[in-house]
Formats: sequence, C-alpha cells, structure tokens
Amino acid sequence: MRRALRIFSGLLLALFCLSPLTAVSASEPAKQDAFEAALKDLCDKRVVLLGENAHGDGRTLEFKVAMVRALVDRCRFSTILFEANHYDFMALTRTADQGGRVEPRMIDAAIGGVWNRTREIQPLAPFLASRLAARRIRLGGLDDQLGSYGALYANDKLPDEVTGYLPFERRQVCREALRREIYADYGSADGRTGQVQDTLLACLEEARSRLAVAEPRKARRAFYQEALRAMTRAVRRGALSGDAITRDRDAAMYETYAWYRRTDGERAKTIVWAANVHTVRDARAFGAPAAEDLLGGRIARREGGDAFSLGFSAGGGSYRRSRDRTQPIEPAPAGSLEATLLASAEADAIYADRRQLRALGKVPAAMSYHKPRTYDWSLGFDGVVVFQQERPTTNK
Repeated sequence: MRRALRIFSGLLLALFCLSPLTAVSASEPAKQDAFEAALKDLCDKRVVLLGENAHGDGRTLEFKVAMVRALVDRCRFSTILFEANHYDFMALTRTADQGGRVEPRMIDAAIGGVWNRTREIQPLAPFLASRLAARRIRLGGLDDQLGSYGALYANDKLPDEVTGYLPFERRQVCREALRREIYADYGSADGRTGQVQDTLLACLEEARSRLAVAEPRKARRAFYQEALRAMTRAVRRGALSGDAITRDRDAAMYETYAWYRRTDGERAKTIVWAANVHTVRDARAFGAPAAEDLLGGRIARREGGDAFSLGFSAGGGSYRRSRDRTQPIEPAPAGSLEATLLASAEADAIYADRRQLRALGKVPAAMSYHKPRTYDWSLGFDGVVVFQQERPTTNK
C-alpha cells in the first residue's frame, strides 16, 4: 500500500513533577508509585486523555498499556477511543453488537500500524478482546482519514458497501474514485485535483441521499450515515494545507468523540488514546490561535473538570522516528521543566499534578517529538509523567 495512516502530530505536550518522585519499571509499570500516583488522580474522572510525546516512545507506550488495563479493571472505564481508524472500529463494534467474536488481530488492525507493529503494545489487544467479549467495554477510533495501513475494513469493504446503494453505472465510477483516494492512486501527474475532489464529494452525497430511502434497517442506516459523514469531511480536508489540516483533523476527531459520547451515554467513563499535541487542554501551548483549536481543548471545554489530560516527556534517551530509524533525545537543558523536576528525583520516572506544574511557571519543555517550547504547562495538562530516559519502541 502506498499510503499509511496519515498522522499529523503537532507540537509539544509534557509536564512533570515535584512530587511524588517515584520509579516506573519498564517491565512492571503498574506496580510502581509514579503509576499509582497518576492512577489515583485519573480514577474518578469521567474522561481521561493519555498523551505521548512521540509515537515511537517505548516506555510511554508500556505505561499507557498498563494504565488502560488499570482504568478498565480498577476504575470501571468502559469506552476506549484511539487516535486511529474510525471505520474499522465501527465495523469491529458492529460485529460485537451482533454477537460475533472480535479477535485480538482485528483490534490490532483497527489500532493501526503506528502502534500495532511494536512489541510494547502487544498485551493490549488480547486484554481489550477479553473485556469486549464480556461486554465490559466499547472501542472506537477518532480518525476519519481514508487510507489506513493494514485496515481490514476501511480500505476495501467500506467503499464497496457505501457505493452499493448507488445505481450500477454510478457505483463503478464512485468505487474507483474512492479506491484512488484511499490508495493515493490518482493516475496522472496532476495528482489530486479539484475535479477529483468534486467527484468524490458528489459520490458521497449521492450515497447519503439514496441511503436515507433505500435502507429500511435503522441500525444499518445509522452506521453508514456516520461513515459517510466522516468520509465527506476527510475528503474535504484534502483541499486544505499547512496548519489548517491539523486543526480540521482535530475538529473532526472531536466531532467523532462527541458522536461516541452520545452513542455510549454522556456518563460513560472514557479513555482517549492520542499524542500529546492532541490531548493538550490549551492548544496555544503549541502555537495555535485559540485554546480549543485541538482535540484536547475542545474536550476540556465540553467536559470541564470531569476531564483529565496526562502528558509524557523524558530527560533524555531516544525514540523511534520511523520503523527503520531511531532519534536521540537531547538531554534536558538546565532550567527546563524536565531538568528542574528530574534534578531532585532518584527514581526512573516521576509524576507531577497540575498544582505542581503551576508552581514551575512558564518554562521550556519538550512535549512534542521531544522539541522544546516555552509555556506555562499547567494550562496545558492536568498532570505529567516524566521518564529519566525514554527508549525506542521495539519492532514486532
């Protein structure tokens, strides 16, 4: 496939501590004090946003896997939403709702190649599959982008199904247009032109109109209405550029988040798994014009004090920049958030709550792909976990 899941990760996130100063073992993160201190703050919230500095941070990923398990089993969280393929998670949920068996490989495929090709996340899918089978959780994806590496549903089955409501001659045209969009196969040097976008939007609108009259089954109609809404927004984003793409993608992820909240019930305890830049409460920390420009800011405005955003950073080490390349993390300089907090810590990792972050004031911190930016990070996060040394994810 020529196109993997497009990930627009933006800028920084992170935060750390003054106390408690506690260790997190890479092999047993859930048994350590930093983990327990963070869990204590998260457990009673209605919405928990788990960030990550870079998608290739191995220790952070282990910590997040353990945290999801604890939030589900110890704190009764029942919905887990990933910065991942909305359509495959919809299909997976449909299978579960109809009494079908959801295999761990199906969950892995929906989570996507950004994470599922790492060893650190391997314990997660079997855990989620078992809790899904017991009807203790629901799963979802927030990302509406078309073209997801390894997707079992979105790349081929979904286009067949939504175009199946069209007349035969239109079905062929629209199926081919969607195939080219999904696989970035535009067939000419001109690439994705305005005409291509107009064709796609016309196809999706026609499918939506015919669905309303041709599909008598309410649940099936609602399923495709949501899929077509998300697909239409993803196609429209193709005409944008620069920062507008990131802001529109986050706005779309928020729309999908709100859809899940309405579907699962406003009081459902929900976990959001995404990058630091998407989970930050105040997007101005990353240079956005308004606090609510990104997903976390929109959720914070909606949920208020019922939401908790947890960021991650490190004082040094390295991370995986791509499957074949690792990137060193520059040692945290004196005066930075990381260096200040880690200076008094003897443990491998520390946790700082919002009060502790506020006491640090406006300081540099490397919160997105470990690049520094100066901000009052207490405005961005409710708490932060900082590792002494991050390490790259391990390829599966």
